[in-house]
Amino acid sequence: MPDYITKAQVHGAADQVNAKGKRPSADSVHAVIGHGSNSTISDHLKTWIPRDQRLELPPIPDTLHDAVKSLIGDFWHIALTDAGDQFKAKLAKETEHKIEAQTVAAEAGSQIDRLSAELDTSRAEVVKTKELANDLDRVLEEQKASIAALQTEVAKKTAQVETLKMMLTEFSPNKKQKAMEFSDKA
Repeated sequence: MPDYITKAQVHGAADQVNAKGKRPSADSVHAVIGHGSNSTISDHLKTWIPRDQRLELPPIPDTLHDAVKSLIGDFWHIALTDAGDQFKAKLAKETEHKIEAQTVAAEAGSQIDRLSAELDTSRAEVVKTKELANDLDRVLEEQKASIAALQTEVAKKTAQVETLKMMLTEFSPNKKQKAMEFSDKA
């Protein structure tokens, strides 16, 4: 048998010892219970009050007991009904919040889809613009090369014209007049 003993067991045994006209002690209570340590029994005895000093109420009449039982049933029904109503109201509110959240989520999803499509379009336009810029850069480089080639050609032709002028002036009887006429025509 375990040594553990409850306060209720000690108080009940103390009542039995007291009913025999003796003062309860750890040993006398241990003799009634048959187990437990004397220190635990002594600790529990400190809270024991003899029956004649206790405030004990008379038994509850059956009619009062039935009335209380009926009232408890009514209160229980009211409490359950109220709890059910509160639960239904909270459930309705949570359902409403859920529907609102789903609506917001659907709208956000639509916006995301629209923005994704716009982003894809913008990216494609950026790629086309880069390609056009690259084409323009290539054409510009080609034009610069053409201009440089033309400038070189103009310089060569200018040098040839100058050479021809000099030749004309050297071999011509009216050197100065011919050079002037030629310069005016050029």
